[in-house]
Amino acid sequence: MQGIAVDGVDEQALQSIASSTGGHYYFAADEGQLNKIYSDLGSHIGWVTSKVDLTIPVLGLGTLILVVGGLLSLRWFRLLP
Repeated sequence: MQGIAVDGVDEQALQSIASSTGGHYYFAADEGQLNKIYSDLGSHIGWVTSKVDLTIPVLGLGTLILVVGGLLSLRWFRLLP
């Protein structure tokens, strides 16, 4: 798709990408418009925190390390063939 380029930027392609991906396209001709866009984006962008329980994986890893260490110790002292 061939669009009209404004200062090396293909506006139609950017608008097409934004609409096909569910995003929004913003154009700022000057600093005031850019500041307005950034302030609007700031109210839409944020963090989502979620708790992840790592007790079982960490416990399993610790147990595995202890077992491997014990087996290597038995091998080192020639108690295992």
